[in-house]
Amino acid sequence: MGYFDWYKKVRETHKGRTIFNVHRSYYVISQLTPFITPFFIMRKISAMTVTYLRGFLGLASIFLVVWIEPARMNLAVIAILVFRLSDSIDGDIARVTNTSSMLGRYLDGFVDIVTESLFPLAFAYALYKTEPNVLYMALGGFLCFLSCLANLNIDRYSTFIRWIRERERIDIEMPLFSKRGRMVTNFFTDLWYLSIITTAFNLKMGVVSLLCVVFIWSSFNLVYFMRLVYGKIKGFPDKPKVHAV
Repeated sequence: MGYFDWYKKVRETHKGRTIFNVHRSYYVISQLTPFITPFFIMRKISAMTVTYLRGFLGLASIFLVVWIEPARMNLAVIAILVFRLSDSIDGDIARVTNTSSMLGRYLDGFVDIVTESLFPLAFAYALYKTEPNVLYMALGGFLCFLSCLANLNIDRYSTFIRWIRERERIDIEMPLFSKRGRMVTNFFTDLWYLSIITTAFNLKMGVVSLLCVVFIWSSFNLVYFMRLVYGKIKGFPDKPKVHAV
């Protein structure tokens, strides 16, 4: 198969995704990856290889944020955007070549949790270098822990839902994928990207907005899912509505 054949196949996997049902940043990425992914496939680069490279890119991005001069933060921002772009590429390769694996899914999520948890701390340290205020480091460390806890909480709840579906043969909707859940997720994801890009032009404004976004989003996830598990959130009964698969 040639480049344009693979381009069409990758494009097909993004069918149905519009600027209205996914976050704007992901929509932009989904418009770019069909042009890039075929080069990896034609050179027989597997999805797992891209996932390993993505892990390296994530750590390299964090290293740049921490050690680069604030005036050149745009280089770190570019590295982060390339890192996020690669997140879609490995998934595209796995889908169109039918090589998706449980290990790949695990590593993909693991890389996301590690990097997303470390970004607040890394940017807080970058700001600390320009304004030596221990409060920045304290907030960065706290949000690193909070972000990791929130991501693990979501991952655990998702695992619980899958276990119920597979073992008990009962279908329970994942609230994060409901219409309301998607709207909230898309909103905060777009703010996350906007904050990261802002650091290239105004470090303090970008870092402060990033820390605020991470705090609000992580707190929302923790409270929302923990209350959901115990059936105490309004609109969700103690025993969720289920139906047989």
